Order: sequence, then C-alpha cells, then structure tokens
Amino acid sequence: MWNGQELEMLFEAIFHRKSIRKFKEKSLDTSTLVDIEAQLNKLKPIFPEEKTAFRLLNSDQVKGRGTGNTHHLAIYAEQGLKSYTNAGFMLQQMDLWCSAKGIGSWWHGLAQPIKDYDTVDSLPFAFLITIGIADESIHRNPGDYKRKPLGEITDVKGEDVLLEAVRFAPSAMNRQPWFISTSNNNRMVFFNEKNNPMITAIYRYITYLDAGIGLCHLWLAAEHEGKHLMFTHEEGRKNRSKKSEYICTIK
Repeated sequence: MWNGQELEMLFEAIFHRKSIRKFKEKSLDTSTLVDIEAQLNKLKPIFPEEKTAFRLLNSDQVKGRGTGNTHHLAIYAEQGLKSYTNAGFMLQQMDLWCSAKGIGSWWHGLAQPIKDYDTVDSLPFAFLITIGIADESIHRNPGDYKRKPLGEITDVKGEDVLLEAVRFAPSAMNRQPWFISTSNNNRMVFFNEKNNPMITAIYRYITYLDAGIGLCHLWLAAEHEGKHLMFTHEEGRKNRSKKSEYICTIK
C-alpha cells in the first residue's frame, strides 16, 4: 500500500494532472518502466473481492496506440459494475502517480491490446492508460479545467475538500456523470448518470470506470483530511432517478 507521503503526492496531483496526447519518439528508460511496475503492488482496490491483473505493454502489442514512442499500462477485469469501478479506482492511482513523476499519461479509449495480449490470468482486457515522455506541457493550472460546479454533482454539505477532488476527476467525453448524495448515519451515496443508448452500445461499461476514477479522488481527499472511508455496494439499493445508477455507499 501507499505510505502517507505517497498518498499526499497523489492527492496533490489531482489538481495539476493533464491528459497527454502528444508523446516524444524517445522512449521511457528501463529504470522508469521498472519503477512503474513496482508501484502496482501499492494500488488500493475499492472492492478487494474483484479480481484484477495488470500488464505493461509496448507499442507493438497495442493497436490504435496513437503517435510517439509509448508504453501502455493495461488492466484486466471481468465485465460488470463492481469490477469496472474497481478497475477505474486502481488505474487512476497510476495515472496520478505518473503525473506526479512527470510522466505523460492518457486514458486512451481507442487503444487496446492485440489478440495475444487481450487476456491475463483468464481475465479479459478492460482498459489502458498510454504512458510516455510528453511532447506538450505535462501539467495544467486548476483554472484551466472545464468542470461542472459543485452543486451539480452533489448535495452533500460540509465536505468541500473531498467533493472538489471529485469535481476535478477526468471522465469519458468529460461528462462528469457523478452525483453524491447525503444519507443517514454519516454516509454518502454515489450514483452515476446512465449513458444514452448510443454511447452504451460502443462503451458499455465506461461509466463504471468513470465512477472508479471519481471515487479514487474522493478517497485520496479523505486521506488528506485524515478521514478513512469505507465503500460498500448494497445489492438492491434504489437508484436516485430513472437516469441514474447506484454505485456504492460511503461511510
């Protein structure tokens, strides 16, 4: 697991991370790649019962990879709400770590492994982040983010540090599909807005990855504030509305 100093480093990266789409032809050196793989043992799952696997792939092992000399950190998981939320939660920790270390990273929706690398330990490929040496500015200022105001993603009061971190989280097509509501007994409930049918047909589970990313930011902000969150998925819990989907309860 991450130590306290590393958790603070990941939290700080929330407010300067940037999706890098331009990479240099020069590749990351071997020691950096070894360091990236070493961090995988520190990743916290949100749902430990969900199985995941990782593989660091080179450009020849990925199709639709884009430009530049890049590598790709792929996560493998069963399809479904809990497994993909877990995948997003874990992979976002690596996205933030890369940003903190000056390594370019990108949640790359069009890239995927070639056939020989599309499963690991019988788990199918879920998603990947492309990583490399950035050929553009590696960070950005908080004022450069285009995000919904806090009131559009939550009705929770008194937890602005935690919720602001969620507001800064990246999401597919920048939809920011989250809504965090208050509940009884000092709990919050995390919902996602459902995709329209056209998006669902192409990216069936993408909103669950988004949920995991938002929840990762929430967890890191809580750790920064000296609070420790517990996440549970309550089967049969009602959705907030017809357009929303329940993800988890947070204590």
